[in-house]
Amino acid sequence: MKYLILVCSAAVMLTACNGNSGKHVHLSAEDSLAMKANPMLASMTAGMDKMMSMKMSGDPDYDFAAMMIAHHQAAIDMSLVEIEKGTDPAIVEMAKAIKLAQVTEISRMEAYLRSRTDIDGLNLSKEQEPEAMSGMMSMMDAMKGVKKGTTIDHDFVRMMIPHHQGAVQMSNDLLKNGKSAEMKTLANAIIAAQTAEINSFNQWLSAHP
Repeated sequence: MKYLILVCSAAVMLTACNGNSGKHVHLSAEDSLAMKANPMLASMTAGMDKMMSMKMSGDPDYDFAAMMIAHHQAAIDMSLVEIEKGTDPAIVEMAKAIKLAQVTEISRMEAYLRSRTDIDGLNLSKEQEPEAMSGMMSMMDAMKGVKKGTTIDHDFVRMMIPHHQGAVQMSNDLLKNGKSAEMKTLANAIIAAQTAEINSFNQWLSAHP
């Protein structure tokens, strides 16, 4: 399942992405303090940890929807932190837009999963493939590389960029491997929306170093 390659981010600090291991990664003292001090990182990590523990069906469309729901939820949780604590009006508005869009997309994906009566969602058994490990180190570094002492706005933007990049990669891989026209339509929408948001975030960072 190559479309899982880049979904891993800060959660690698908590859980090994290879589902076969079932082991947790020990946090360094520095990482533990960073998570406690950074509500944005804590929100990201909680959502990604859930993704790491998920079982797969082996069906690209079903697994894309299931994984993207958890991925979207992490973005929603981060957006809620930004909405509550952010100070830059433009970024707060972007967080509101992301929250609204991804709540709507989650509803669509949940409906799709319910429609897949050929798959028993309560008895999934396949582990996430070892290939999922290949992209996580760069994602982890991006999350851990957020500059200390910056604003919540900066944390949100810098973390959301690699998070969105993961969603774009998952969506591109779904377009190659999936069969569902509905999921492919959603994947194209995710690519378009989140690529535009990445560009806006990068422009904001250029103006707010």
